[in-house]
Amino acid sequence: MKKYLSNSGFTLIELLVVVSMMVFLTAAIVVYLKPTQAEARDSKRKADMAIIQSALNLYFESNGEYPSTSEGYESCFEVELGGIEGGVVCSSYGTDPVYWIPGINDFMSPPPRDPGKHANPDHDAYYYMRDVASQTGQPHSYVLFFMLENGEQDNVCDMAAFKFPPEVLASYNWSTRCPD
Repeated sequence: MKKYLSNSGFTLIELLVVVSMMVFLTAAIVVYLKPTQAEARDSKRKADMAIIQSALNLYFESNGEYPSTSEGYESCFEVELGGIEGGVVCSSYGTDPVYWIPGINDFMSPPPRDPGKHANPDHDAYYYMRDVASQTGQPHSYVLFFMLENGEQDNVCDMAAFKFPPEVLASYNWSTRCPD
């Protein structure tokens, strides 16, 4: 009786070539998709700002003013930005997401939070500041600050009117939203 040997397998070289091609394609796809993911997170940040602004407008219609930024609130703290003292800011960073803007949880549930992934994790937050005075003395009733991953500023507010020194805002690339 004759035995037939079957050579129906892959050689080691063939397997290495296929695996190398798969690794190369996977790396190319990851490199290609990374900017797309950052753009998607930036789009979410802009959409979050629209949601927060809608909730702030509802709050204003119900209460006749925008939410307070009292220092005693766990997400609010006093800031000094470029020589401006006494401003109180509320931050979504590291706080319970329901309570980062005082009183707003009745108008949106839960308030959105920054999707993260900034090079500096301190920038993975949204900030709310009420009664920001402009250089003309006319107060803006609030300002929302957020940062885009693409490093650009997307300012809806007229930042030249604020008392914030331009170099402070420029150095952090903050984007802003104010009441319409």
